[in-house]
Amino acid sequence: MMEFGKRVSQDQLGPNGSNLVTFYYFLQLSSGNILLPFLLAVFILSPKVNRHPTLLNLIISFIFSSITACLLLYANRHVGPQPSHGLCVAQAGLINAITPMWGTASLVLVYNIWNTFYCAVRKQPRADSITKRVAMLAAPYIVWAIWSASSLYFAFANQDTVNRDRRVFYCSMDYAPFSTAMSVFTSLICLVVTGFQVHLGILFYRNYHVGGSSAVDMKFVVRTLIFGVYTLAGMFVSLATLLYPSNSFADIFAASFGFVAFFVFGTQGDVLAALKFWGRKEDSTSTLSRVQSLHLPSKYSMDKSNSLV
Repeated sequence: MMEFGKRVSQDQLGPNGSNLVTFYYFLQLSSGNILLPFLLAVFILSPKVNRHPTLLNLIISFIFSSITACLLLYANRHVGPQPSHGLCVAQAGLINAITPMWGTASLVLVYNIWNTFYCAVRKQPRADSITKRVAMLAAPYIVWAIWSASSLYFAFANQDTVNRDRRVFYCSMDYAPFSTAMSVFTSLICLVVTGFQVHLGILFYRNYHVGGSSAVDMKFVVRTLIFGVYTLAGMFVSLATLLYPSNSFADIFAASFGFVAFFVFGTQGDVLAALKFWGRKEDSTSTLSRVQSLHLPSKYSMDKSNSLV
């Protein structure tokens, strides 16, 4: 029986190895090709669901990641004969920029949540300039473009290092300096995200005890902490790949991020209420899962443009 954590070459894939590849693509297809696009459509089209664009950016980054990871599957070259070199180089170049994009999108989202709540608790008006808002929304795509261009450059310059055998699930580039730089960058971003998450948790805790049990939507606290814990775990997994590059767990873990994003952000009360098309009634409690349900003074309530999520 194949050891789950041990990466094998394409030639060594037996029945268990094939199951592992199937499981990997199941995670990618079901989350990034079905669930998250559906959730994104609900966020955009439903008049009863209001989400900040930074959250939409995070969902888009996971969708784009899934599409990139499934390029070989779309071409029916995920198993069997090697894919064309052009396709392999293209996927290797694009997929290397995914985790930095994830990290940046997560950082922008968490910073927006932290900044909005921090200003509200401190009773300070939040005044974000248009330039700052544009920069926040553009940051994940700028980071992706920089890392993708760099990865494509090295992939074309070192085409003999690009193949499917190294990572099994997708084409990758066996160039240690670039892989190390990418892992370190992503880990640093995740560390900053964790810092904001910890401080956000402290703010929630203090506001809960000062304002009473109704002061904070504890459901949202739980969702935020779940996302934060998974982000922190991602940092350790990213660092572990530097020490154990032959381990396949990192790829399976990364493929599961889309599922976590869907269940953390897609199972809130207002989303479920928007999907309930039978016996629908106006219910003032249907949006309690939003962060806007925080019982803060009306002077500091969050309008649509500054909503947390």
